[in-house]
Amino acid sequence: QSKKLMDSVLQYEDFPILIETWRTCLQDEFDLDNLRTVLTDLASGSTAWTEIHMNYPSPMARSESWQQINQYMYMDDTPQSGKTSMLRSDLLQDLVFTPGLRPAVSRELVERFELKRKRLHPGYSPDTAQDLLDWVKERLVIPEPEWKALLHAIRTDHDLAPDDILEPVSNKLLVVKQPNTSPMVIAREKASTIVTTLYGPSSDAQIESILPNAAAGDTPRIPTIPRDGEGADDNDDGLADLIGEWLQFYGPVTLRFIHTTLGIALARLSQAMDDLIDTRKVIAGQLIEDDSDNDAYLCDSENYESLLRIKRKESEPSFEPMDIGWLPLFLADHQGVTGHGNGHGSGIDGLSNCMEQLLCFAAPAELWETEILPARLQPYDISWLDSTMQESDLIWIGSQNHRIAFCFESDLDLIPEEMGSIQHDDRHEETSPAESDNPGTDRNDKPRTDAWSGLFPRVEGRYDFSTLLETSSHNTAELTEILWDAVWQGSVTNDTSVTLRRGIENHFKAAPAAKEKSRPSTRGGRFRSRTRFSKWKGGLPSSGYWRIIPTPESETDLLETEEIKKERVRLLLDRYGILFRELLLRELPALRWSSLFRSLRLMEFSGEVMTGCFFDDIPGPQFISHQALQRLGQNMAEDSIYWINATDPASLCGIQLEKIKGTLPRRVSGTHLVYRGNRIVAVSKRNGRSLSFDVPPDDPQIDEIQAFLDHLLTRRFQPLRQITIETINEVGAAQSEYVDSLRIRFEVIIDYKNVVLYKRSV
Repeated sequence: QSKKLMDSVLQYEDFPILIETWRTCLQDEFDLDNLRTVLTDLASGSTAWTEIHMNYPSPMARSESWQQINQYMYMDDTPQSGKTSMLRSDLLQDLVFTPGLRPAVSRELVERFELKRKRLHPGYSPDTAQDLLDWVKERLVIPEPEWKALLHAIRTDHDLAPDDILEPVSNKLLVVKQPNTSPMVIAREKASTIVTTLYGPSSDAQIESILPNAAAGDTPRIPTIPRDGEGADDNDDGLADLIGEWLQFYGPVTLRFIHTTLGIALARLSQAMDDLIDTRKVIAGQLIEDDSDNDAYLCDSENYESLLRIKRKESEPSFEPMDIGWLPLFLADHQGVTGHGNGHGSGIDGLSNCMEQLLCFAAPAELWETEILPARLQPYDISWLDSTMQESDLIWIGSQNHRIAFCFESDLDLIPEEMGSIQHDDRHEETSPAESDNPGTDRNDKPRTDAWSGLFPRVEGRYDFSTLLETSSHNTAELTEILWDAVWQGSVTNDTSVTLRRGIENHFKAAPAAKEKSRPSTRGGRFRSRTRFSKWKGGLPSSGYWRIIPTPESETDLLETEEIKKERVRLLLDRYGILFRELLLRELPALRWSSLFRSLRLMEFSGEVMTGCFFDDIPGPQFISHQALQRLGQNMAEDSIYWINATDPASLCGIQLEKIKGTLPRRVSGTHLVYRGNRIVAVSKRNGRSLSFDVPPDDPQIDEIQAFLDHLLTRRFQPLRQITIETINEVGAAQSEYVDSLRIRFEVIIDYKNVVLYKRSV
């Protein structure tokens, strides 16, 4: 099973299990530091080696004779395909060692971490003299304030007097005093090496016994401390190792703290820290959250990783996972479809709030004003979108399959540079005209061309259709086709939504009324009636101004690139509240799981998002915003009735989750779902031709449940003239017991076997 799993995930560049496995092996399990030490000692000759000829294999060589048995008797875990993982080697490095990407930790967390690391936390202090001596050896150097705190912890934890525990080892501990620094406690057997490494071979440091009443002359003399760093260069190689080992008992500290605590000259200390940073034993940067001084901190890399793990563990919310059946209601409530909770309001302000939540979502062009926006804003007026685009820098951008995404011009870097080259996966969203009674669009996109590139005299210019027609050599039909081809390449847009509607209505071709008109003439003595300019302009296939979509500068800086990815995550969290792999399959490639997983992890470590299991039966990690978590489990309009199109951003139709497979209809544009809370009470297919109700015809809310049919007849853009119902609950519509309930809202005509609905006359 593990081999099959490995084969199936090799194609991913950032699969979470692979990332964690590499990190565990390289940082937790493999003792690479000691390996480096052994190899260095072998290379320098400090560790000798000898070649010996023996009559039998050594223990290590003996295992080689078992290769045939291992290969054929015991199966190994090598992937059967022989492929190697596509996991990027720089990904692990970026997570921990790249300044700017690395999240900071709170000072309170550092203080709690250091209490345990220094054995000052209640119950952690040494309880015997030998344990205390071993601890001093491990710590190397203990500053006097920490030594006093340790003795106090011993007294508190074990009710031992300091002198009682110090007496048995008093001759093995020393106090070293250096001018301008606090006294330091050092084990006697390491004192000469430590002092010589810190201060040079000729130190005159003052040495005292650990007990104040010790007899004079009971302590050995240590070489004097050099003045102004003289004589210290010979020990610089060992200084970095000593400081690196000493820092293993601290969280992030400043360079000045190390300087004032150990009394090392700043020049030598800075060189040693540079060596530690280069070997990645120490990391440097803004490691403390909300640090008013903006100090640069230094920290042992393993300790900082532990701090991040603690932070991540503590940030995990205590939450009982909800059944996945509540997920549709959560998404609908979060996106304002229910009209409760996160409702967008009404009018232009409501539309602005709605569009901010749907930015960069690519949907079939005709569905924006027929299904998606009316589901959130009831009633919806098409003039609101016109006004919003005029009053802001909101633009629409095309992609293949006649899809449109809305985006603010200032946020163009959040979407791919060439949306037109994006292929959408029809397995998750099907919008074939055969399934929809919407006039729709021609899905047979032509191969990409760049015929539009010579249309615009100036790249930054804006031109109406008549100007482009006059300056180009194309007729109306040709120019219309070229402009819309450029739209689907994600290269050209128009500053009005009127043009988009007109294109939808004409299947993105020139309208018959826009055919070329002959000039006025009196040839042959007969006057030919003129076509007035206003009438000719009204017949043009577009209004407003066409322009080239500016291409944002590509970011090569790692920090700026990562910040863009974080903005994409924030956009998706604003849209859905919760994120998981399957939910993002319908997004643009730059907004999908594989592109944003690393950023999600970084934002989790920084505390901006949380991870956990919030809904059952969703494989893999789930990330949620703080705002969404607060609303999760609260009243989510459990009794509200709302409808959505199957292709709506809030719809789960087509989502590849085993638990809901078979429970939802196909993700096609002609299908509508009606919910009461988290329960589906009605499904309409092919724009009402097939209806299914899960409530009786005398349900008190049956009229409200059927309201979505009224929307199809009365919507402001492309309303249906009539709805022909063929079956209701798989029974001929004319014989259905639901016909009487339909008469409440609609004009109903029953023919031979169908029920035809018309909007009721006012």
